[in-house]
Amino acid sequence: MPKIFQIEERPIPAEAIITEGDVMKTYLSDKIVHRILEAYEYTEPPHVTLRKMLLGNNGKFSKQISIKANEDGSICSFAFSEGFRVLYLAQAFREFKLQLDSFVEEIDFEKYLKCTFASEISELYEVAENEFGDYVVSYGCKEIVTFDDFIREAKVGKTYYVGSIMHYVT
Repeated sequence: MPKIFQIEERPIPAEAIITEGDVMKTYLSDKIVHRILEAYEYTEPPHVTLRKMLLGNNGKFSKQISIKANEDGSICSFAFSEGFRVLYLAQAFREFKLQLDSFVEEIDFEKYLKCTFASEISELYEVAENEFGDYVVSYGCKEIVTFDDFIREAKVGKTYYVGSIMHYVT
């Protein structure tokens, strides 16, 4: 099930934790929220969710990312290396490449002549953007970005803090 992560560059005070109501109010005009039917809080601690998502991938990311949490799990932070970025995005690239290869195989001259391949291009775009995947929001920021875009733009070695994690249903 796709998730929305609150990720910040500083430790997050309790009053800055984003709720499902905040997501629905703040990001209503954004590119994905028109598809969000419901957002609700995740029940397990953020560090557990991150470990499952990022380290549960056959352990291949374990040397490239550091996830820390205090004893009660209320504060969770992580930092990653360039190696993590490359491995993580390589997976997304492989999925995109498979979709691209499939697209190329399905397009023939007849479809090209009639320009009847818009749905294939749309599917290819969705795979590239990972529009139905995980997202990242930050307190006070009016933009929501895909988790892949966050990984592309995040600073290697910098510590990031996780606030809330919510599921969303499209």
